[in-house]
Amino acid sequence: MRNLELVFKSDENKVKTIKLSYASSTLGEAIVKNAMDRIAKLEMFQKDGVNLYNTPVCARYVEIKKYPIYQAPVPATK
Repeated sequence: MRNLELVFKSDENKVKTIKLSYASSTLGEAIVKNAMDRIAKLEMFQKDGVNLYNTPVCARYVEIKKYPIYQAPVPATK
């Protein structure tokens, strides 16, 4: 599975990440940067008066792989 992560800095200079599971895997730099700039300008994510997503830092695709170790047996049906 491939996720899109949008990384920002808050007003308090803390790193905040938005993780999107169902984003297109073909998004280009210009589209993502524009979206991040718009998110920052909207100031719609605040907590205690602090804008959590104030400054865009980076965007990246993250690949998630699962490596099964154990699976319980399925009981036989009658």
